[in-house]
Amino acid sequence: MRKSVSGFTIVELLIVVVVIAILAAISIVAYTGIQNRAQDTRRLSDMRAIATALEQYKVDNGRYPADSYSGLGNQSGWENSAREASGQFIASLNNSYGFSGQLPVDPINNSLEATFAEARTNGTYAYYYHRYPAGTNGCDAARGAYYILGVTTTQTASTTPHPDSPGFVCAGGHSYQSWFSWVTGGYEN
Repeated sequence: MRKSVSGFTIVELLIVVVVIAILAAISIVAYTGIQNRAQDTRRLSDMRAIATALEQYKVDNGRYPADSYSGLGNQSGWENSAREASGQFIASLNNSYGFSGQLPVDPINNSLEATFAEARTNGTYAYYYHRYPAGTNGCDAARGAYYILGVTTTQTASTTPHPDSPGFVCAGGHSYQSWFSWVTGGYEN
């Protein structure tokens, strides 16, 4: 009588390993997509909250907050959530206007010293804020000073601008939408 030996062949084991690897790869891709969408959702939520706080600040003070960061190089004068010390991004809104503590910053929050176009294409993720004097860049001087609030890059939008971006264009035709993936702004008057 012969004894029957049971077990798996090498081919069967390889097939199981390949199937597990394929399932793991699909899971990683799905997780990355979910994570990217979640980070973009947070970015848009942060921007809406900050824009609302800026409007409330204007109601209380008659103007938008001044820049508190001098910036560097091509982005001189712009507050940048990644380049400033913790808690310094639009610091005048901290601990008030719906924020307990510091303003939110980008989930990735890295930054390059580059033009806005270079920052968008080089994987830079940061929030930006600037208050321009009346009449700057062809904007209507009678409407007063204005602010620009933007997100350099989003992770899920296949196009720039992000489809949910309200945009900001001056009456003189200057568009800040080309500088950011998501941007908004407002006039003081």
